[in-house]
Amino acid sequence: MRDVRSQSVEILCDGGGQRRKSLAAAFTGLPWRLLLGTALPCLLLFILAGPGFAQAGKDGASNQEEEKFKGVDPYTKGDPETLQKAGYKSLAPFSFAQGISAEEMHEVLGGIEVLWAETAHFKICSSLKTYKSKSDSPENEALDKDLALLAKRIPGFRPLKRNQQDPWLRLHLYALRLEMLYEEFCARTGFRDADFPPLGTTNTMGSGPYLGQKLKPTILLAEKRSALGRFNLRYAKSEESGSHRAQLEGGSIFFGISAESMREAGFELDIAMHCAIVAGVTANMLDGLRDSYWATPLWFDMGLGHWFSRRVDKRFTYYANGTSRYTDDDLSEWQPRVRGLVDNKFPYSWQDMLETLDWKQLTPQAHMLMWSRVDWMLQQEGKTLRAFMEPISVPLTQSSPEERNKAQVERATKGLSDCFGQSVADLDRTWATWVLKTYARK
Repeated sequence: MRDVRSQSVEILCDGGGQRRKSLAAAFTGLPWRLLLGTALPCLLLFILAGPGFAQAGKDGASNQEEEKFKGVDPYTKGDPETLQKAGYKSLAPFSFAQGISAEEMHEVLGGIEVLWAETAHFKICSSLKTYKSKSDSPENEALDKDLALLAKRIPGFRPLKRNQQDPWLRLHLYALRLEMLYEEFCARTGFRDADFPPLGTTNTMGSGPYLGQKLKPTILLAEKRSALGRFNLRYAKSEESGSHRAQLEGGSIFFGISAESMREAGFELDIAMHCAIVAGVTANMLDGLRDSYWATPLWFDMGLGHWFSRRVDKRFTYYANGTSRYTDDDLSEWQPRVRGLVDNKFPYSWQDMLETLDWKQLTPQAHMLMWSRVDWMLQQEGKTLRAFMEPISVPLTQSSPEERNKAQVERATKGLSDCFGQSVADLDRTWATWVLKTYARK
């Protein structure tokens, strides 16, 4: 078993043109990527949003600490038939992962109130408090679409209060969003549930039905830092309390995030946390694919995570330092910025990208170019990414860091050729031509 522990790291982040200190979230479980294979974390670079998007402290957790959760879900009423129609295996407490019972987890989290949801592909535990909608049109429009989808799944569904998401509604919304992400991930990549072996069997596609894993991915949506911190300290051997990825005992790939840490970093909007969750869970699905555990390359994890995250809201691409939008600029408009890099022949070729194995090498320009190359890959008509992804998701067996890193580059090069029929040098020219035809200027 590979060591996938992480550490908390303090970094300087851009925030509305100012420099502030913020406790960074850790992308964990990426030992081969950092310091030639050591078990340091791959850092999630949270970018502080400007005052137009957040007012730190407003409607904060301190005003909601006494909120009590309803004992019975007011939307499904716990009715078995309704739960089935809504796509739930359970809304009752369950074993979260191997060796983590509901009772033990409740105790580890500090005895706080939590809600549970097991869907077809995820196990979710949430202590999120009521969220009051802000005057943000993109967030409210996205919420209306999600509420309309919930209404199709849950007979008689109506929010209990206008412009307010109670704890049960937030659980339903994130369960819906995670399953939608899973569905689109499979559609875009070309994998299906039927491709993976049933429980108790193993083949070349993995050791279980959940993208090749035998245990469902686990998600902890914590209101407060302290709850996520307790969980990480107990089960992931980490002191991180903001956002964390890890492999739990038995194999479940875990993602946890705390709303309090988002607010402290200046991200008051729920859609901002939605973006962070999408990026983190996308990376987890890649890193667990075919039971390969952290075999996929850094650039693809980051690029695909950015791609799915920006489909939710392009203002909040957290894990890309120096690219987030503020009130006085258009940093989040990546297409014209990438076009400008191509026009000016910015020196970060496709080969350079393949050989990028350390997050410290990821400049703002590198993040945007990784995203754009994944964008090109996903826009190729009649193709999915499966032919590319199969070679890169075979478990790594090389013994030394140098051998493992060399295998990363060789496998990605082969996968690109298998999928797109071009050499890396040819891909660079093809992609650059596509950018100039597709991306508008500023």
